[in-house]
Amino acid sequence: MYKKIIYKINSEKYDIGLNKKQTTKLSLIELDQGDWKMLELIEFVLKPVVHATELVSGSQYPTIGISYFVIFQIREFLEDINDHTVHDWKILYYLKSLLLKQVQKYFLIIIQN
Repeated sequence: MYKKIIYKINSEKYDIGLNKKQTTKLSLIELDQGDWKMLELIEFVLKPVVHATELVSGSQYPTIGISYFVIFQIREFLEDINDHTVHDWKILYYLKSLLLKQVQKYFLIIIQN
């Protein structure tokens, strides 16, 4: 959704009444294909974390019992490096490894103690 809006603004920047300085500034921050791909990969990696956060943030049911399960599932997802269906799987692996380090730092030490 946002991609379409941003693309429309950038493609019509000369037709929407901007002055030269504004048009130049907009051109400098325009996202290219690589930027969009990186944003898609970041969304792919963070989507399970968002779902997990929503799950353990519930107020209508007990959440302490599912916390371990949620952390375990996030760790499993982040450790899975066999997802070669994603075109830029090396970047995906790198993003997952960065997030996995943080999960291990903040959660796995607590679980192991």
